[in-house]
Amino acid sequence: MNNIFDLPPLDTGWKQDLDGLRRGLDVRALIICVVAALMLSLQHYFAQYNVLAGWIKPYVPAGRIELVGSLLWCGAIVLLYMLLPMLVIKLLFKQKLSDYGWSLVGLRHHWKPYVIFFGIMLPPLLLAASTPAFQQMYPFFKYVATGWQYFLIWQLAYGLQFLAVEFFFRGFLVFGLYPRLGFYSVFVVVIPYCMIHFSKPLGESLGAIAAGIVLAYLALKNRSIWGGAALHWAVALTMDLAAILL
Repeated sequence: MNNIFDLPPLDTGWKQDLDGLRRGLDVRALIICVVAALMLSLQHYFAQYNVLAGWIKPYVPAGRIELVGSLLWCGAIVLLYMLLPMLVIKLLFKQKLSDYGWSLVGLRHHWKPYVIFFGIMLPPLLLAASTPAFQQMYPFFKYVATGWQYFLIWQLAYGLQFLAVEFFFRGFLVFGLYPRLGFYSVFVVVIPYCMIHFSKPLGESLGAIAAGIVLAYLALKNRSIWGGAALHWAVALTMDLAAILL
């Protein structure tokens, strides 16, 4: 097997190693990795519903904490996973967002796989919806089932959250690292994508591996992250509707 990069020689000092690193350094890939690590850290420690709900508890009526907290959580995800990476792309890299999958052009020709995947997922989803465990878990926030206006507000916010997740993992990371890593970017990025599911059941974490690979391939093929966001949102919408209506 041929190595793309050799290990640092044993007989060189750190200054020589840094000089060698600088000669082959991909500054953009380095910035993307550091920014991604920073965004994931901020999301883990601050952009959690329980943390945000605790912050607003002294200022929001008790009956509104779940509503306001859930919307703040979605807003925090949009900020960290989408808006800040977009600023890096536009202001630091001087690139177009369409270079990172923010485009619908390719999706017009390759939308069918997303519909097929949704069709495959629908029957087991509906079967699971009748179980007590499913009914207890969904919808995530119980206020969603108290009125259609709350249901619509939540679905809009949740949809934006899914768009942000897709842009961060499939857009900013996969498209951003592809010029350096090629198709390996798909498999590198699936690692943190799987890890953000660690608080969920094992099946979801394992499923995130397969989903992350497939969605990344389709995003590269279509030059678009919008299909993955739409698929995510459609599944979540169906789960909430099934939990409320069935």
